[in-house]
Amino acid sequence: MYVLTVDGVSKGAVEFPLSYTPGFALGAGEVITWGGTRLYVVPLGPGEVRQEEHDDEVEMVYVRRSTWLVVGETSVAVVDPRLRCATSRWAHNEVLTDSWWVGEKLVVKDLGGRMFLVRLDADDRTLTVQEAGPRDA
Repeated sequence: MYVLTVDGVSKGAVEFPLSYTPGFALGAGEVITWGGTRLYVVPLGPGEVRQEEHDDEVEMVYVRRSTWLVVGETSVAVVDPRLRCATSRWAHNEVLTDSWWVGEKLVVKDLGGRMFLVRLDADDRTLTVQEAGPRDA
């Protein structure tokens, strides 16, 4: 269990399944923290901590203009934090081991060493994925 404090104000406690080391991302007026399939949204100002469960273990969260890109153990999803749901999702048949940005493209690498390019549409609502070539990443 972790107790969250923002600017000296306690926001409450969060708990992650098993022994996951929490990840953190900074959003618009909020901190996102995750471990396993559990994700918490912690407002920097007034408000309560919100808990969300995902169906894939969360490996990384990238904050975009109005959405989040959530990289899971075997998937990548575009999540609208206002609607609290995914607007687009790509499921892979292998474990994803790494992710990083190259310009406006997210590169994800799987356990077999294959790399994929994830692109978002102009509104950050829909993603398309294609296998990366040797010069793409």
